[in-house]
Amino acid sequence: MTLSDNKRTEIENLLSNIVFNVNMDIEIFGASKRESKIIKSSELTDNEISIINSNVKWGMKKGTEFSKDRNEGVTITWEIKK
Repeated sequence: MTLSDNKRTEIENLLSNIVFNVNMDIEIFGASKRESKIIKSSELTDNEISIINSNVKWGMKKGTEFSKDRNEGVTITWEIKK
């Protein structure tokens, strides 16, 4: 899915009150470790931001999305700030 620049900006503005975390498993010297990083909505792919926007429109306050646009095992957790 590809969003136009105007639509992308509109969705980013609507989701400005949401905290996004990218969670991924990384392997260091044979040991698996779970890493988490806070990102901005501008760092989400068009597909990721569209799915989250749809969930917010349905009234969800937080969720977890399994990213198909990133490495295997990557999830994006999100929650509306209070």
